[in-house]
Amino acid sequence: MSKLIEIKNRYTGKIILSGHYESIKDALEKNSSTNFRYSNFRGSDFSYFDFSGSNFRGSDFSYSDFSDSDFSYSDLSGSNFRYSDFSGSNFSYSDLSGSNFSDSNFSYSDFSDSNFSGSNFRYSDFRYSDFSGSDLRYSRYSIIGVFQLNYHELSDKLTLELMRHNAEFCGKEKMESWADGGDCPYAIMARDFIFNEKAKLWKSGKPKLRGLKLWKALAKEKEIKISL
Repeated sequence: MSKLIEIKNRYTGKIILSGHYESIKDALEKNSSTNFRYSNFRGSDFSYFDFSGSNFRGSDFSYSDFSDSDFSYSDLSGSNFRYSDFSGSNFSYSDLSGSNFSDSNFSYSDFSDSNFSGSNFRYSDFRYSDFSGSDLRYSRYSIIGVFQLNYHELSDKLTLELMRHNAEFCGKEKMESWADGGDCPYAIMARDFIFNEKAKLWKSGKPKLRGLKLWKALAKEKEIKISL
């Protein structure tokens, strides 16, 4: 059943689009050529929707659901995404510079090769997300938060480094058993860092990098631009 959908400019209140549609997604699909920059989409459902290549620069998407959506190759710079759900979404190769992502859920998302310079990620959940090749210069985020990223494949040196960090959580005995052909301890318990472990690399020892030094090493290897 259709209903009246109105999309307004977030700053002036001017109506950009007005008509009867089944949903906000239906309205956007049927008006793909419309300029939706600086629009007010606050509290909208964009889950499972393909917005790839779109221009929504400067828009308000706060309190919205982007789960499993595709915004790759899009211009969303200067937008407000606060308190939004991005779980399972694809925002790769997009411009999201100067945006507000505070208090948002990025778990299991792909943000690789995107521009986040000058953005705000305070109190956001990054678990299992991919930011490789992205620009995070002059952005606000916590070191603990970015340690939750999925780092996938790393050099042998950093792989061992993170395995030693995880061993502080699960216990060195379990790591020794795994290296000798036993079960991987992370099959049944949580871990501090997400990456591709390699049992053959395991050597007992203490981590050499922590905090900011570790983040710099990870960012360099994953080609994430940072300004620290």
